[in-house]
Amino acid sequence: MNNIVQCKSEWLKTGIRWAALVLICLAFLFISFFTYKKFFPNTPVAERADCLVDADNDPTIATVQGPGWLKKQKRLILDAQQINPQIVLLGDSITYRLSLTGPGAKNDYSQVFQEYQSAGRTANLGIFGDTSANILWRVQNGGLAGIHPGVLVLLVGANDRHCHWSVEHTVKATKEIVRQIQIQLPDTRIIVEGQLPREGESRYIDLNKQLAMALSGMPHVYFEDLSDLFFQDGEFRQDAFLESPAKALHPSPTGAALIAGKIVPLITRLLSETASPSDMNQPDDTHE
Repeated sequence: MNNIVQCKSEWLKTGIRWAALVLICLAFLFISFFTYKKFFPNTPVAERADCLVDADNDPTIATVQGPGWLKKQKRLILDAQQINPQIVLLGDSITYRLSLTGPGAKNDYSQVFQEYQSAGRTANLGIFGDTSANILWRVQNGGLAGIHPGVLVLLVGANDRHCHWSVEHTVKATKEIVRQIQIQLPDTRIIVEGQLPREGESRYIDLNKQLAMALSGMPHVYFEDLSDLFFQDGEFRQDAFLESPAKALHPSPTGAALIAGKIVPLITRLLSETASPSDMNQPDDTHE
């Protein structure tokens, strides 16, 4: 009889141990999932909480991606302050990729970035996954602090598509970003790059038309529609993007070089017309 009671007791203890182990595993999985979502914001944009803001009703809403993103934007501006840039590139992953030097040829944009550097000291403030709301937050919260570039190149809105925000939202948000930049950097010339094309989609056409109209009356703002660069003899240039034409998002080094070929001469002209505050404080040492 004692043996039976003892066996039942052992079975009960074993069952409790297994139940506790299962609960610990479930808790670990639960914590791991939400920790990943919190600290690794470079997940698909549509899954991020900052896509859920009621942005179409108020395109001046500014949002953050997460703690890791906040650290990244602080590091970027601190690095920029160290070089006292004449040129600032502000945007999302399209801009961010200009600083990549590999691995592999498709991730090597060093020659393209050197084209910008040849025009002046260049700081890349691109962050992967940024929406217009994220870039607006950065501009409003120290993302341009302590720098006085002669030219700022802005590319924004690609990730708004993934958030399912309207063309009108992106246009109004872009204009608000430009307005906030002008408040902080009144002497800086701002080049706003148009949305890049995607085969079979008209959003970029509508967006670029509306952007051109919305920005036309703003002083020291230069809108550049880059769409034509990505077509040759009426055909979409498949070598100009990393993705297929129907999913085109990130320019390849070839595509980025096409953009630089149009933008860098404009940067050079604007810098020559108006001396950058950076030039007054630091000699140009980009042509060593």
